[in-house]
Amino acid sequence: MHDAIDNIEHELKRELRCDAVIHMDPVVTMDERVQLLKGKATSIIHAIDPKIGVHDFRVVAGPTHSNLIFDVLVPFRYQLTDKQLEEKIKETVKAELGEEYFCAINVDKGYAGEQG
Repeated sequence: MHDAIDNIEHELKRELRCDAVIHMDPVVTMDERVQLLKGKATSIIHAIDPKIGVHDFRVVAGPTHSNLIFDVLVPFRYQLTDKQLEEKIKETVKAELGEEYFCAINVDKGYAGEQG
């Protein structure tokens, strides 16, 4: 369900050039490995910039690698582009957690903040 909602949000952005927020959280939250990886990933991201929020973290494990799938919330008028931030997070996660971890990141924008 979460992936379907993400796909709808991305399609709306691509087709209508608008941001939509549709939310459903069928995410495993009580798994010890998921919590450990979430803590490590969050620490890595906060070391990049403590103003970045992390939510909807989930792990899809496979025989050769694990996908860390999550959203980051960046402040209004953030200094890096979405692509720059994604690449920085992906590179740092691989360097600190290992080559077997891949990140699938959705960048959410904070719409409140500084004016003008």
